[in-house]
Amino acid sequence: IMPEDPASKRLSSESKQALFAESTESFLARAWRQEDARPDDVWQAKRDLAAVVHELVCATSKSDAEVEVLRAVTAAVKAQLDTLQTAPARSFHDAFADGSYYRDPQRYTDRVFIVGASNPAVPQMALTFDGEAATGVITYDESCVGAPGWAHGGLVATAFDQAMGYRLICEGLPVVTGQLTVDYLRPTPLGKKVTYRATIAEVVERRVQMRATAHIDGKEIGRAKAVFVIIPKGSWKL
Repeated sequence: IMPEDPASKRLSSESKQALFAESTESFLARAWRQEDARPDDVWQAKRDLAAVVHELVCATSKSDAEVEVLRAVTAAVKAQLDTLQTAPARSFHDAFADGSYYRDPQRYTDRVFIVGASNPAVPQMALTFDGEAATGVITYDESCVGAPGWAHGGLVATAFDQAMGYRLICEGLPVVTGQLTVDYLRPTPLGKKVTYRATIAEVVERRVQMRATAHIDGKEIGRAKAVFVIIPKGSWKL
């Protein structure tokens, strides 16, 4: 949560469009550069909460506790949830609309599914870029289970999509996924570090062909290809 009142510092649509259009490349790259984030106390506290909530998700998924324990934990969590829901809140969309995102973008990209430390849903994928390829590293846990001991195929596909999208973000290209095809060469086990590597294959006008692979301990377990569509400057719906 941002400390200032967003209504008091709103940016006009024209100002946001101008800011974004003038510095799309540097802005996007900076917004998604996780290693450069410098959380303040509030942001760090939110990350700490997200980490604990994620542990709760995993513990709940595999718990065989007695009914009394489950009911007691449910009551305790519900009480804390009621407290949290009465506190100030702002979604990523809200921040995009009122201009907060433009002033402090990393705070809000930190909320994105699978990559943001402020999002407790699934393990965080660590993203890096070496100038040619984007790399995403993730270890799937009990929150991701599909078949026994294996990660859900939808989350494996999500990781491919994220790695390839991040590769284009590193070029400063605002994109959306147009098509994604995944070849699952073998099941993806829980508890193993998976490394995704994404590269650009071809650019034809606004359509970008992407390729990616996934490895565990040097062995390829999957590959993917995708078409991403570049969003023209000035066409963002604010």
